[in-house]
Amino acid sequence: MPIVQKGDFLLPAEHAMACWPVIACDQFTSQREWWEERAKEVGSRPSALNLILPEVYLEDADVQERVGRIHSNMQQILRDSVLRHTGPCFVYTERTLLSGLVRRGLVCLVDLSAYDPEGRGAIRPTEQTVKERIPPRMQIREGAALELSHVLLLMDDPSDRILGPLERDRTLPVLYDMELPGGGGRLRGCLVSGSSLRNTEEAIAAYESERTEGLMYAVGDGNHSLAAARACMDRARAEGRQGEGLAMVELNNVRDSSMAFEPIHRLIPRGGGQVLEALQTRMPGGTPLRFFLNGQEGRIHLRPEPARLLAEIQPVLDEITDGKMDYIHGTGTLRKLTENGGLGLVMPEITREDFFRALGQGVMPRKTFSIGHALEKRYYMEARKISED
Repeated sequence: MPIVQKGDFLLPAEHAMACWPVIACDQFTSQREWWEERAKEVGSRPSALNLILPEVYLEDADVQERVGRIHSNMQQILRDSVLRHTGPCFVYTERTLLSGLVRRGLVCLVDLSAYDPEGRGAIRPTEQTVKERIPPRMQIREGAALELSHVLLLMDDPSDRILGPLERDRTLPVLYDMELPGGGGRLRGCLVSGSSLRNTEEAIAAYESERTEGLMYAVGDGNHSLAAARACMDRARAEGRQGEGLAMVELNNVRDSSMAFEPIHRLIPRGGGQVLEALQTRMPGGTPLRFFLNGQEGRIHLRPEPARLLAEIQPVLDEITDGKMDYIHGTGTLRKLTENGGLGLVMPEITREDFFRALGQGVMPRKTFSIGHALEKRYYMEARKISED
């Protein structure tokens, strides 16, 4: 069986479409007001917002009540016939981002047995999995009637054999074409069935046959949700139950120009001089690492190649600083934050061409990169009935 498979998806009926999509649950985790504003906009209308647990609420005292309401809301959505079946298919998507670039995707299912959160399977996380973030997501999935997904799964398809033909095929029936709520750009989805489905399955089979060993797919976003799905499957099977062995994702091509990997920089508030000295002493070499110390720019040269630089220096940073560092987007912000004392390490960019090669050498440290800005993350649109027994 292929790892990437078709599925029977559920989409909101026309009357429910306008309020249905909502951004991934792990965004705006420090901006409660953003989620409260979305709730006001939705009101009592059907929405994916009522079927997810935004992580901004994870520390609230009523989190268990929220999980219970999510499960009840799923059952109510099914009773009210808000959702309609697509039948066996893929869904080809085009997401117009705030930059104007279009991110192409393929909504599909993946075989969870191929995913290894430790980074040894055919599907691997790009960054280290934080195990503490998995149990809350397991609570939602276990006992849930529906699966929604914000997982972006990456493939390395330089010849564009999977998404390219779908982009050129303007005969695909349009399932939805709408502006996303909250300023997330535009999303268009098309039904991939019939001969287009068969051709896409053949292209996927060819891609997977050429990668029979090692890394086939990498989780670009939503890794903890996929890890939770795998953990639920493992628990069910350990208890003698079948469990749900598939998970819904959106498949993207890492080679697309829309896939921008923004490095996340390191800010060390104190002891910056000692940190630089320790790095230079332990791993001298030829790769330049740009830094800001007390607002002034400089460079040191270290041993690891650029694509693996952070993976090798992160353990050293953790040891020296006892993990006391912050994670910053943008070099301008980083520099400003060092003006009152502190060290900012500017992480190198990871190119699309080097991405899978770097991953083949091991999972990257936590907070290595971000795929786009918060509003460019995946919105929940498709749903799927699952059989968590």
